Amino acid sequence: MIGQELHDGLGQQLTGIAFLVSSLHETLGIKSAPEVPAIRQVKDLLVEAMSVIRALSRGLYPVALETGGLSSALHHLSEYAQSTSGVQCVVRCTINTHLIDKTIALNLYRIAQEAVCNGLRHSKAQLIEIKLSETGEHYRLSIKDNGIGFPSQAMKTSVTLGLRSMRNRADLIGANIEIRENPGGGSVIIVMGHIKRED
Repeated sequence: MIGQELHDGLGQQLTGIAFLVSSLHETLGIKSAPEVPAIRQVKDLLVEAMSVIRALSRGLYPVALETGGLSSALHHLSEYAQSTSGVQCVVRCTINTHLIDKTIALNLYRIAQEAVCNGLRHSKAQLIEIKLSETGEHYRLSIKDNGIGFPSQAMKTSVTLGLRSMRNRADLIGANIEIRENPGGGSVIIVMGHIKRED
């Protein structure tokens, strides 16, 4: 909601102000007024502020999640992770994510985002796999990497902020989360819960 309000509310207001400033800039420019440099600076600052608002609103509620559903957002996440890190990141999605409740979808996306980020930062993985499937009325999200894994103590107590955040998000949507060692090396995070389809 905050992301949408930033985009639709404050973002639109800044756009309106930017149009007024552009018009004023043109008018003063024609008159060769001494205020032109100051107005140009205001115009540039507004463009910068609008860019920040867009980035914030997308971060709070990713555009890909709104327009293409959870599957699209996960693919965007994997593409971004791979392009910025060089680590292979793949997505396998066998569920119609458009039917998943928006709150659940957003929290599943954030869990996947945190898990991928942890994999890139700490695990020294060469491959990260994101899988989303359904069994009956339940979904199963797993994020697996082939890195060095979590320290056993961290897995037991969730001492890191990232792991606590993932657990909190799972609790928020009534899902079960399991963080364990991957038999093939690395770690795997599994989230399971009721689909709660959109009306």
